[in-house]
Amino acid sequence: MRMDAESRALEVARDFAALLRAASFDETVEFFAPPLLAAVPAEALRLAWAAEAAGHGGVRAVEEPVIEAGEAGLMRVRTPVTCANGRFTVVASVGDDGLLHGLRLDPHSDAEWQPPHYADEDRFTERDVTLGTGPLAVPGTLSLPAGPGPWPAVVLLSGGGAFDRDESSGPNKPLKDLAWGLATRRVAVLRFDKATFAHPDRLPSDFTMADEYLPSALAAVRLLRQQPEVAPDRIHLLGHSMGGKVAPRIAAADPSVAGLVLLAADTQPMHEAAVRVARYLAELAPGRARTSGCRRSYGRPRWWPGRNSPLTHRHICCPWGSPLPTGSTCVPTTRWPRQPDWSARC
Repeated sequence: MRMDAESRALEVARDFAALLRAASFDETVEFFAPPLLAAVPAEALRLAWAAEAAGHGGVRAVEEPVIEAGEAGLMRVRTPVTCANGRFTVVASVGDDGLLHGLRLDPHSDAEWQPPHYADEDRFTERDVTLGTGPLAVPGTLSLPAGPGPWPAVVLLSGGGAFDRDESSGPNKPLKDLAWGLATRRVAVLRFDKATFAHPDRLPSDFTMADEYLPSALAAVRLLRQQPEVAPDRIHLLGHSMGGKVAPRIAAADPSVAGLVLLAADTQPMHEAAVRVARYLAELAPGRARTSGCRRSYGRPRWWPGRNSPLTHRHICCPWGSPLPTGSTCVPTTRWPRQPDWSARC
């Protein structure tokens, strides 16, 4: 049964990649599941593909797809694309329905994560843990310094999107870097897969940012308090990006939290941040296609990111050609009281 599913996913990936190379983007998006199609129209995919191909000197060949471990209920398929100057990879999550439920273009296809120079694996141990109960319980990793302790501790909170416990992005694993570095320096660390990564097929339609973070983070704090190697009055939260935005809310729900560390935490409403990021990315590679794509996306908006709206959980490609987790949620503009002239900002 699994072999049949793998064969079907590989066939879908081959056909999808062939249409990409042929620039048949209207046909390509027919492979998208409805949520992905709503987020990534044909023009957005065209801009993303064109930007990645141009950045690598043009496409020379599309190689055979390869199956790798994916999210529950999905087959993750990687299709390498050889270019004049290196290569990139089309990473697609194919469902049992034969449709794509996730898509990203990975520019770091050949790179692998390497332990940071400041980490010493002989100075800590790691073990797997489970946070929470029920269908949305998530797996995590507890890193404990060698010795009896009790040590200070920190719970790591990844940014917006369907991130694993390491906040993996290409070859980068920033939360794993932090965990190993802190554990080397005698700080216990607990990091976990987000529910949007571990259980994308189990999320209710009204799943919010608070639902995504609070249950797992509060369970992580409780688990740390139960460890004899951890000082229960020295447990902290460290949040990156959206994780930094939600960290104060988690601390308010558990007064035992000793302190917060906020890394690049959101300091403005999501709908404003989305426009700022779009404009910045467009200015990195100025040109008619990217600028017009930015204006098309934000000049007369149909959808806007919501601060407290339900979170979706797959990877998509932004209209300006860069990957963005769909944890940057979209909601109808009719739910926003103000709709400024976004095109002027792009």
